[in-house]
Amino acid sequence: MTFLHDLIRPPIAPDKPDPVIWMFAGQGAQYFQMGRDLYQGHPVFRDWMERLDQIVVDQIGHSVLAVLYSDSAKISQPFDQLSDTHPALFMVQVAMAKTLEAEGLGPPDILFGFSLGEYVAAALAGAADMSDVLRDLLEHALIYENLARPGAMLLVLDNVANFNTDPIYADPIELAGVNFETCFVVAGPKPAISTLAQNLQEQEVAHQALPLRYAFHSSAIDHMETAIRPGMKRRRWRRGTIPVVGSVDAAAEPIDFINRDWWSVVRRPILLGDSLRALHAKYPKATFVDLGPAGNLKTAVQHNIKTLKPSQNHAIVTPFGTGLANLTRLKTALAKEVQS
Repeated sequence: MTFLHDLIRPPIAPDKPDPVIWMFAGQGAQYFQMGRDLYQGHPVFRDWMERLDQIVVDQIGHSVLAVLYSDSAKISQPFDQLSDTHPALFMVQVAMAKTLEAEGLGPPDILFGFSLGEYVAAALAGAADMSDVLRDLLEHALIYENLARPGAMLLVLDNVANFNTDPIYADPIELAGVNFETCFVVAGPKPAISTLAQNLQEQEVAHQALPLRYAFHSSAIDHMETAIRPGMKRRRWRRGTIPVVGSVDAAAEPIDFINRDWWSVVRRPILLGDSLRALHAKYPKATFVDLGPAGNLKTAVQHNIKTLKPSQNHAIVTPFGTGLANLTRLKTALAKEVQS
């Protein structure tokens, strides 16, 4: 299925001095009920969630919406079944983007993708058909569920320099990503991550287990490459009409999707902080809008670009169910930016 929106999007100049940058999150940001207030209260958000969910139903035989918004599913429960979380993250963020467009706040000048969020950005940029990208993510999720070894990922609030000096981070723990100087993500086998969490607790270092069953962005998934790559190579990508920047490149240059190595997006460490700082260096007047479900990208922007004004950094969906109110605030804030 190809949606008309994906065929008529006008080209955007990538060198605009004060661009609006939409940001999309990856695995680890998900939770049950994410975006529910928008689903119940905004017809465009609901329409896109339902039409994308139908693609999921057609491919895997059950509704992600029924799982995501089940009355028995609590936000505090781990939402970690990959065949549900992969499409759910895609659906919520695409629906959020289409909602912003319907409210007259889009399209943006640049799209920024964090891990799986790069697939969301690529689809919105028109680099591939929306439905095909969603089907690819479902296929990848099922392959992981069938073949991947159990693993875990941990968010650590510690100086990243300590990763190379403190023995508690020894092999098989690997650095999977750096959000900012005092926030990074590690990955590895589940027993090793559990031991690390205990050691961190003893050292009174704040940390949080991510809702993931696999150690993405580490050597623990290297054996998956031969299973995943054929599907990645099968997809025929276009150049797209909105520049997309990724979080494994630590650069502000648009991605060439025709020659993109998609395996690197899930295997290489995430250089979120470096990538955000590169964007800010090139576009110091840019406005960042986090379309992810948890506001974690807005937080990363705050910590990496300390000189940014509050009016240049926004989030919409949160675990507190304030998406509709935040959408109204965003419209007001961006209107003031235009007037100034």
